[in-house]
Amino acid sequence: MAQSYSAAVYLVRLVSSQDLLDQLRRTAVEQQELCRRRVSEKLRSDPENEISTTGLQVSLICPLAKMRMCVPCRARGCAHLQCFDASFYLQMNEKKPRWTCPVCHRYAPFDELRIDSLLCEGLESCDEDVEEIEYLSDSSWRAVRHDKSDKNLFNIKHSKISCIHFSFLMIERKGLI
Repeated sequence: MAQSYSAAVYLVRLVSSQDLLDQLRRTAVEQQELCRRRVSEKLRSDPENEISTTGLQVSLICPLAKMRMCVPCRARGCAHLQCFDASFYLQMNEKKPRWTCPVCHRYAPFDELRIDSLLCEGLESCDEDVEEIEYLSDSSWRAVRHDKSDKNLFNIKHSKISCIHFSFLMIERKGLI
């Protein structure tokens, strides 16, 4: 009985994360109308539910890099509005390929990634200190500013002092001091 053998030769080309990012920018940008429709569907009120959502907040900070996104994307099958930074995601998968969405943990391979042009607009239009935007029921958005004034800082510090003082009193009353 003769043994049979087979051989295969594969010609492969290493594609860098930058090449993939360039390809994504050329071929996988979702039109704003599609992005707006997705927002509208998320905000559509359910007639059986008495509570209707009038806005949804989305972070401009990448859940992976913990920095402001440059190229916001998500996989086509993801149901969430939150994006992650495509550049960082591709770099991460270049080193250790897992291809898992950092938001919902679904399989998110390169060919399923889509750049969110509506969130791109938000990133370009907002000041660098803005970390969130809110999508409104008419599919528009607005920047969410968190007041970081000295007044709020005082209230937080005062609150912490009161909390520490209260804890100290409770320990003292229990006879632990």
